[in-house]
Amino acid sequence: MSVADKVAIYIFLRRKWKGSKQLRSIATTFIVITLLIILFFGLSAYIALVGLLLRVAFGFMFMIVQFVGIFWFISRPRIVTIRPGDPQRETLKDYWGQPKLVELVQEWVVILRGDPEFKAMGGDPVKGFLLLGKPGTGKTYLIRCLAGSAGIAVHAIEASSFRGMFWGMDVLRVLKFVSTARSLAREFGSCIAYIDEIDAIGMSRGGQGGGQQMGMMGMMGGSGALTTLLAQIDGIERESEWTICRNIVRKKLNVELVFEGYVAFVGGTNRPEVLDAALLRPGRLDRQIQVDPPDGPGRREIFEGYLGRVRHEEINLDRIVINTQGYTPAAIEMAVKRDSVRNARFRGTKSVTQRDLELALMEQVIGIANPIGDLPLKQKQQIAYHESGHIVALDRYAPDKRTSFASIQRRGSSLGLMMPVDLESKYTYTIKSIVADIYVDLAGDVASEIMMGERWAGGMGDYRHVRNRVQYMIMNGEFGGPPMNFDPNKIPGSYYEKAEKWLEEQRRDVVMPFIKERIGQVKAIADALLEKEELSSDEISMILVQTSQEAK
Repeated sequence: MSVADKVAIYIFLRRKWKGSKQLRSIATTFIVITLLIILFFGLSAYIALVGLLLRVAFGFMFMIVQFVGIFWFISRPRIVTIRPGDPQRETLKDYWGQPKLVELVQEWVVILRGDPEFKAMGGDPVKGFLLLGKPGTGKTYLIRCLAGSAGIAVHAIEASSFRGMFWGMDVLRVLKFVSTARSLAREFGSCIAYIDEIDAIGMSRGGQGGGQQMGMMGMMGGSGALTTLLAQIDGIERESEWTICRNIVRKKLNVELVFEGYVAFVGGTNRPEVLDAALLRPGRLDRQIQVDPPDGPGRREIFEGYLGRVRHEEINLDRIVINTQGYTPAAIEMAVKRDSVRNARFRGTKSVTQRDLELALMEQVIGIANPIGDLPLKQKQQIAYHESGHIVALDRYAPDKRTSFASIQRRGSSLGLMMPVDLESKYTYTIKSIVADIYVDLAGDVASEIMMGERWAGGMGDYRHVRNRVQYMIMNGEFGGPPMNFDPNKIPGSYYEKAEKWLEEQRRDVVMPFIKERIGQVKAIADALLEKEELSSDEISMILVQTSQEAK
């Protein structure tokens, strides 16, 4: 320990003693009581009393230690600390598919490391960020990659770990978490304090889940943890008393001052709408970064990255990328590294094929095939005609889409399905394309009715989709009115009446004649489904081409 630090310890203790009137009062009271006991009862009585009090205190403390120790082991928070130089598997080079996001993160790192030009310009480092995005988009993975390549410390916790069984535990855990982050910042110059699923403690205190919840012997979490976190982000005490004392001495001795270091608070959530407004105000977690599912080029990069880690045959990535619109990085990772390898292994091959990967991707969305062994032939035929109607209508009314997969095997809660995909990514839609989707939805029920001679139940999901699309049309000014407020409860019933009448006309006058005209295609695809139970996009395209030529 240096001379400066020894002098700083003396100053620190002296300031603490002088600044604490309560401590001096307690010490004085203890001395007076001790002298009175000795004066009236004698020294032996005082020693006996002290011995009794020590035994009682020891027994009481032993019980507390046992009780607290049990719950400490049961409810230890899961905290991960990564220091610069620790061996890491992932770096920002492994964060594929979001180049702009990586570029932004690298800017944070430069500033947090103490960029001299940024300081010279008078800039202050940002205090907090909020990563927003659906589950699986890569919020937590971004922090892991950042820790592996940033050269700064990362202190991470799941927000639910702050909660405790007893009153005050959540506050203590927040204080401990922030204290450790600040210690890491002093040691390494900066630290990122990451709180995953921050909505677990950051929910609104206005009655939307942010109030305190009663629990055993107190309260399980509540607004106390959030209030403490807000105070810590603000940094009420910019420097600790210990740091102030050290810098007083170092300034007198012309020694380099101690730097507290920067702490950047980062939260991750997929429910930003429930967060307390105080958490998001300027100066706290005010920089909100949206982490969306990757676009086409991003998905290609992610597939190439994960396929580079498994043994595989040649894969048609163009088709894979088109078929996976909306997939998250987590879904792609699990499909490639887990399910496709499993499919290949138990199929008896030593490398992943296109079919293995496509099946794995389908399992991510629609579940594992679970065929019904005693499904009657008539019911099986109805399912096949229903899906065939969707496929034929999609081929006619939606030329910018194609069917990537069709099945009459049970998967999840569905007895049959067809998966349409856009041939190119879509972010906006025309009313014409919405009408085409309605025709495709109606075609399944219509084809089943024509081929089976009566209407069947089972199209509830289709009609639910139809009504959602009709509602979207109403809110965009269709059916005789200007665009409405996007609150479905405020749409007048007259608009729904017009929409229902229009829907029945489209089913009777457009979809029904079309299916009758293409009944040969419907039957050909249904026969193929009854034979194979599942069809790929190539097999469906081949049947459509052959039946079109035969019709001509």
